[in-house]
Amino acid sequence: MNREMVTDPLGVEDLWADLHINLKHLKELGVKEVLLLFGFSWGKSIYGKDQTWYDMPVALDQVETMLTDAHKKGYGALGHDNLYISIPGFDARLQYSHEIDIHLSFGKLNPFVDAVLARWNANQWFTEKQPR
Repeated sequence: MNREMVTDPLGVEDLWADLHINLKHLKELGVKEVLLLFGFSWGKSIYGKDQTWYDMPVALDQVETMLTDAHKKGYGALGHDNLYISIPGFDARLQYSHEIDIHLSFGKLNPFVDAVLARWNANQWFTEKQPR
């Protein structure tokens, strides 16, 4: 991955909506599993005492439930703590940042990346329209 696009700061509800749309689109594209890496606040609770942090394989249909459960337990919160979602089949990674923005890292343009960037542009989540 050698390109990165970053939204302007958003509302927490926008982060959740974007996450939901991305997961739905990945399912439509045939993705069954993603890799989650939790940032510091949730990571210290989720990864346990040894603190070996790693990209956890998670079934796509379990991602939102896992995040909601972790939030309810007080481990972390979307928009307050970093969350990384890697999609190896599309050479892409989303970062829902503690700064209430979203990063998209990718190698080449592909159907997933194209859809994310088109939606972010349509929502005017960039200060300026981003080149594609």
